[in-house]
Parts: sequence; C-alpha cells; structure tokens
Amino acid sequence: MFKRSPLFALIVLCLFFGYFLIALVLGKKREKASAFSGVIQSIEYNAKGIPTVEIDGKKIHLLASFNWNHQIETGDFIEKKAGESVYRIIKHTNNSVIIFK
Repeated sequence: MFKRSPLFALIVLCLFFGYFLIALVLGKKREKASAFSGVIQSIEYNAKGIPTVEIDGKKIHLLASFNWNHQIETGDFIEKKAGESVYRIIKHTNNSVIIFK
C-alpha cells in the first residue's frame, strides 16, 4: 500500500470546505432574492419540523434556521419580501401576526 501525502489530504479538505462555503453563500443570496406572498394551500413538515408550503400551486421550502414549531397551518397568509430574511404569517383563525426573523 502507498501512503497519501499530507498535502493531498490538505488539498481535499480545502476543496470540501471551499465547496461548502460557496454553496452556503449562494443559498443565502438565492433565499434573500426570493419573494412570495399568498394563502397557504397545503403544508408539509419534514421529520425535523421544517415546512414546505404550497402557494398558488408552487411549492416553497422554508428556511431550516427558524423554529417554526408547527405554527403554520393551511389557510394562513404568508409573505416574504425580496432582499429580506423575514417571514410574516397572518393566522386565518384570528388574524394574529407571527414574524420570523
């Protein structure tokens, strides 16, 4: 068997972290650029409690960085403006507003 050089391991590690960093930055840019609003037609929570909502027939995956805590329901109004990472939910039952920042 041959030994792999520490330089090879360092290069692989740098490539891995470089890819991870680029993916993270691009994901944040894409999320900030998105904008949507409308009544939630359907909602699904994955095993970790992260919601995917359907608005006007379009599925939108919401950020995992918030503690959604199953507070969103079908019939609620959701709004996210471009350039912001703020989600505003208006409950359909009592018109209360929940803001996720």
